[in-house]
Amino acid sequence: MEQTAAFALPSVLRRSSSTPDDRLRVAFISHAPQLPPSHYRQALPARALIAAGHECFVGSAIVTSPTGEVYAALADNTIARDLDLLVIQPGVGSDWAGIIGGARRAGQRVVVDLDDWPWDLQASNPASGDEGWAPWLDLLRAALCASNVVTVSTPFLADRIGDWPEHPATVVLRNPMDLARWGGPEDVADGPVVGYVGSMSGHAEDMQLLHGWFGHFVERHDLAVVHVGAHPTHPGFAELAGVDPARVTTREGRSWDEFAASRPMAGVDIGIVPLEARDYNRAKSALKGMEYAACGIPFVASPSPEYAWLGCGLLAGASLDDQSPAAWQAALEHLLDADERTRVAHLQTDRVAAEEIGVRGAEWERLYLRLCDRPVGGSTDPLAT
Repeated sequence: MEQTAAFALPSVLRRSSSTPDDRLRVAFISHAPQLPPSHYRQALPARALIAAGHECFVGSAIVTSPTGEVYAALADNTIARDLDLLVIQPGVGSDWAGIIGGARRAGQRVVVDLDDWPWDLQASNPASGDEGWAPWLDLLRAALCASNVVTVSTPFLADRIGDWPEHPATVVLRNPMDLARWGGPEDVADGPVVGYVGSMSGHAEDMQLLHGWFGHFVERHDLAVVHVGAHPTHPGFAELAGVDPARVTTREGRSWDEFAASRPMAGVDIGIVPLEARDYNRAKSALKGMEYAACGIPFVASPSPEYAWLGCGLLAGASLDDQSPAAWQAALEHLLDADERTRVAHLQTDRVAAEEIGVRGAEWERLYLRLCDRPVGGSTDPLAT
């Protein structure tokens, strides 16, 4: 006799009658929970909110009720209802503006979170040539404008959204950090080995900043190079950066959780963050440099607005528009000395420690409390601007 697997109805989590009124129930919903933006801008704020006594649910699926109310569908076959606030990183394929409008009519508050500027993708990014990309950008803009508030990771993003004729309220909440997750600091007194962390997909233009001089620099100083994040279907770092492949060791990319927990930068002594001059990069956070610093690795980065804000890893006297091979080489040569690498690594790690979620988490909580009409501690109103 053929047996049919039983279908288990989901259990439902409702707000307890004993939950204090000033405690929030928040669902963080991301189209890509395995990627860094979800970790830094959802999982870490959720951790801070839970520590402050709020209830949080982090996932990638939702259920909408006939009234428009949104429930969080969790991985354990549980449905979380009675949500005060939804924090959404929208993905392709859903009418997010319609979902957000229904949730708001049902009395829920909605934050849409944005961590980059997808209106200016590099030509080498596979999505830029997709015929569905432009329509999705229209849907994304509609979702942003339908929300109560948009949170962004950089002031540049806030300024670009503010240029729209009709634009939503926008609040800058920079990416927090969790240093302990990275297992650093690494020993940077040996080597030196220069490392680049990241996929080559969509970064061919950034690598052009290295092409023509970096290979000669590596040869002249007899350096080894590590590329963390290689993929067999992507162009090679050596080819794009113009380096002898014999000097490059590659480590394959992993899902972010596996990557961050694996001491991915072991053996790297100097990190690099080349960024071409375009709005996509002007809008980017300084997260890659912060991750180097979390591992105790000194880094050199293109002087984007966010690296200028971070105040470390910059090319002396340069801007994103006029960074030169000479400026890059001078910055890297400065770090060829082991004592100087150690000194700079300590300074950069100390700077990034100020962005720890334990320090910055209260900023996220204040915004969410204010948005949900709950009492807010402190004198700064996050929605005042």
